[in-house]
Amino acid sequence: MDVQHWIGLLGAADDRTWTNAQNELVAAGKDAVQPLLRVLHEDSTPRAEQACVTVLQQLGLFAARGLVETLASLRSSGVVSEDADRVARRACRALGVPEVGQALYYAQRLTSERIPERRNTADVMSVCGELEFAPLLVPALADTDESVTESAVQSFGRFGPAAIPLLQRVRRSPAPERRGALAALAQVDWRAIEPADVMAIHRLIMRKLQAETPRPYPIPDGFEWYAVPTEDQAAVLDAFELSDPVPATMAMGSSVSGCGLRYVSPAFDGWTLVFGPPVPACRLDDHRRMHELDHAHGDDELMALARLTMSLNEPEPYCVELSRRFGEAHWYKEIGEGSYDSGGWCIAVDGKNIRYISQDAHELTDLSESDRLHHAEEGLRGESVSDWLAANGFPADMWDDIFGEILGDHMFQRLEAPFDDAVADRWDEFARRTGIPARRSACTVAERASVGPHMLGPATRVIGHGVLAHTICGRERHHGGAIVI
Repeated sequence: MDVQHWIGLLGAADDRTWTNAQNELVAAGKDAVQPLLRVLHEDSTPRAEQACVTVLQQLGLFAARGLVETLASLRSSGVVSEDADRVARRACRALGVPEVGQALYYAQRLTSERIPERRNTADVMSVCGELEFAPLLVPALADTDESVTESAVQSFGRFGPAAIPLLQRVRRSPAPERRGALAALAQVDWRAIEPADVMAIHRLIMRKLQAETPRPYPIPDGFEWYAVPTEDQAAVLDAFELSDPVPATMAMGSSVSGCGLRYVSPAFDGWTLVFGPPVPACRLDDHRRMHELDHAHGDDELMALARLTMSLNEPEPYCVELSRRFGEAHWYKEIGEGSYDSGGWCIAVDGKNIRYISQDAHELTDLSESDRLHHAEEGLRGESVSDWLAANGFPADMWDDIFGEILGDHMFQRLEAPFDDAVADRWDEFARRTGIPARRSACTVAERASVGPHMLGPATRVIGHGVLAHTICGRERHHGGAIVI
């Protein structure tokens, strides 16, 4: 018998027939969704209405998108009537969300044709703490636009552990949203990922590692890493007080944030890299305080957070201590020209600070024990482009004018090459014409003194594979956050 036959029996007076009809429609799965959604709009008996809502509830994720679209259509029509109100209440019961106008508001915005409206609504729902409306957000986990899906994943992450049961139901289903649900579970808490998925992820990582070859990784503004001259990864894990290492690709390491995890690279040409600052046990109380201040709003608390963060991330004492163990240790933090962040580099040898340069958008500050340039810094430019040009007989705004031309061509879609490539090509030509040296920065110093992620390539000698490992902070706190494999 077909679906429509069982739809006709949802109002049956005989309990056995009534129950059989519901069971058959649940077994029909997604094929029953649209006929059931039509029943929502009909002036049916209370018994048929109850059965329809019950079946839609059991179909769950098969019906979620259709139910959200039903609510959205009621809101969009602008018709406020007894019939529309009845349909809305039925749909809300089937979805398991409060039977109030806010559900219609969210549903309309989450199904809007405008991508920014869908994306912003996904963000706002969790910011406002609207956990009871989370089922409305499920279809966004498979939105046609990746930015909307990413917003939904982040939003579920902010909902926290309370969202885990819903996400696990989505993940266990054959619904198209199951892939997004896995990312959302990772965003909430890695421990919420079920064993079968953990094993599948592990197999994927191992396949990626087998195929991973050294290649340059772009260094984002504000990225920092430590480099020590050793191929002994276990010794590096011990020196950084890291535990529970698991195999990881460099893409995974590059996408980790916070203080709970650190990426330790394989040995590249005899150097091992660690992404991010150490988290020593002696500073655990300070990290706890930092997490308490993360949600601060008052000026005094924000200032305290800024001072504490700077203290925790101060690289010199770590470099000096690491150099006592490994003979040498480097720290690098790359910032672009015009960046509002601060960065620099630190090189320690045998327990002594050889070079420590703090860099911001305008100047280099030498905090070294010695005022002599390191050999890796020689011939590099310390001043801004405009200052160098003015000091060497060129118009100070010469490069600014060239960059403005490129930006204008980009805005009016006159560039044949990607914007970054066009800038790089014009800079190379500009450097040949003017003789301007390369900028003295973390990346250029690393190229000459040790190793950085941006330097890797086919000629790089690799021993071992990278790992992600817990800091003491990560061992104390659960870790969440979707990362790129």
